[in-house]
Amino acid sequence: MITIKQMTYFLSVCRTENLSKSAKELFVSQPTLSVAIKELEQETSTHLFMRKGTHITLTEAGRKLREEIKRIMEQYNKMNSMIESGILSTDYLRLGYSTIIGSESVPIIYRKFTERYPSIHLEISEGAGWNLLQKLDEDELDAVLTVENYSQEKLWKKRFETKQIKPSILEYCVSEKSSLASKETITLEEISKHPLILFDHVFPLSGTIENIFSDRGYNLDVVLRSSQIFMVSRFIEEGLGGGFLPASACRENVKLVPLECPELNQSAGMEARVYWKKHSAPDKPLALFLELLDSTNFDS
Repeated sequence: MITIKQMTYFLSVCRTENLSKSAKELFVSQPTLSVAIKELEQETSTHLFMRKGTHITLTEAGRKLREEIKRIMEQYNKMNSMIESGILSTDYLRLGYSTIIGSESVPIIYRKFTERYPSIHLEISEGAGWNLLQKLDEDELDAVLTVENYSQEKLWKKRFETKQIKPSILEYCVSEKSSLASKETITLEEISKHPLILFDHVFPLSGTIENIFSDRGYNLDVVLRSSQIFMVSRFIEEGLGGGFLPASACRENVKLVPLECPELNQSAGMEARVYWKKHSAPDKPLALFLELLDSTNFDS
């Protein structure tokens, strides 16, 4: 089996093309180095160098082996650096969050967690709830914060443990400059006659909302579908259409208009939830994270 020492010796000779120079560089005798190279050639069953006096050059087999050994040594040196830096012993938590929950809760969670547990590295990534839960299922994430409608809860509860962080509801919102802003309530028919801003189809609630309008015979004039809560909010704020947002995500110059549709009010109900793998006890970082969620007031 080829050893780290043999690979180190080999790369030095590749660089200097001279056994004497490499021996001095490696602080070994030239005979010792020559024996090591000969043993490496026996190990690989091929000639690695062509010798012309004191000058040696690589054979084709030697060049191929050099590239492989360089790659191996890079990984070996990287591993040693990680060990020396202590990064392998650092606790970490990989957290995914869906776009619709991000601007509302994640900054609060990140600040509180990193302040309370500075020794735990919190790695966060954004995405669509469905994709994040798939990554959780494949052990690419440790926990996911997302918002799903109730129809999907039964599916995910078979695979994950989950708990509610906070309840929320999507409200119909318009710019304060809109002609609809002064209304005390609004009907589905009235909404259908104005441009609409929706989250894109990776968010199940958007499909639920559209189906309710379709079942009532109303066609929607959807001018934007976005995965970004900021973009949806900005379009509404600029008076480019009405849309559905969590009340806490609405800006000061956006007006909430109550709906005259119990069915839509009920369907638009949603919860911010945390998910983690089922049938496995949470490790220390995850357990501390879940404990922090229990004690966090997201309205403050």
